[in-house]
Order: sequence, then C-alpha cells, then structure tokens
Amino acid sequence: MSRNQNDLNKKVAETLNSLDNWERPNSNPYFFTKLNERIQADKEEKQSGFFSTWLQPALFTLLVFFNVYTVYNFTYEQNTEETEISAYIDLFQSESETNSEDYLSFDQ
Repeated sequence: MSRNQNDLNKKVAETLNSLDNWERPNSNPYFFTKLNERIQADKEEKQSGFFSTWLQPALFTLLVFFNVYTVYNFTYEQNTEETEISAYIDLFQSESETNSEDYLSFDQ
C-alpha cells in the first residue's frame, strides 16, 4: 500500500473511533414547546393584517372577473367580425348575381 492510502485508512479509523465515544447533547426539555409557540405567534401576526383578510380576496375576485370579462369580449368580437364578413360576402354574391344578369341582357 502506498503512504497516502495508509494515511487515509488511519484517518478513517480515528473518525470511527471518535464516534464510539459520542454522547447525545442535552437540550432544554421545553424547547419544542417554545418553538411551536413562536411559530403560532408569527402565523397569527401575519393573518391579522389588512392585506390578508380583506385586500387579498378582493384582488383575487377582481382578477377573476376581469379575466371572464376579457374572454367574453374577445369571443363576442370574433363572432361579430365573422358575422359581418359573412354578411358582406352574401351581399357581394347577391349583387354580383344581379349585376351579371343586367350585363347579359340585350334588351336595353
């Protein structure tokens, strides 16, 4: 084995041996309770604001109505344009049929 390999094996053995003597650190028994209280206090503080109670739902509702209005107007305008185009085509066809008869008659 090379020298680097021996050094690496020695360090790994030292690390594993140090874990044998490891003890769990002691913590405050009420730490989790205090942490939960802080989290709840932060949630209540955030929920009691004007934005979250009134403004946010109002803006969401306004956005939904605006989207519905836009989609309705877009489809209505498209249908209106198609109706106008088909009306112009029908008018052109009827005029071309009557005009062709006028031009073909020799009784004038």
